[in-house]
Amino acid sequence: MKTSLEAHPEIAQAYALYQVCRSQSVYDYEFEKNKKTMRLILNYTTGLAMLPEEGSLMDQPERLITFFEEFLAGDEAAFHRRLREKR
Repeated sequence: MKTSLEAHPEIAQAYALYQVCRSQSVYDYEFEKNKKTMRLILNYTTGLAMLPEEGSLMDQPERLITFFEEFLAGDEAAFHRRLREKR
C-alpha cells in the first residue's frame, strides 16, 4: 500500500530535509550481458553530508534522525534492487 506524503506533512518535511542533507556518489559498473559489454551508472546515497541543525548527530531531534535512517535504508534497498534488475 503506497501512502502519499501529502497526507503526512511531518514525514514530507523530514524527507525534504533529507534530500538536502544526504550525500551521493556515482556508481559506474560494467558487466557482460549476451556477449556485450554493458555499462550501468546509478546514484548511490552514501550518508549525510550535513545535518539540519547545528551541532553533532547527538544534538539533532531524535524523531528526525529516525526518519533519516529509514530514508537511507530505503535508498540503499532501491539501489540494490535496481542493480539486480539491470544485470
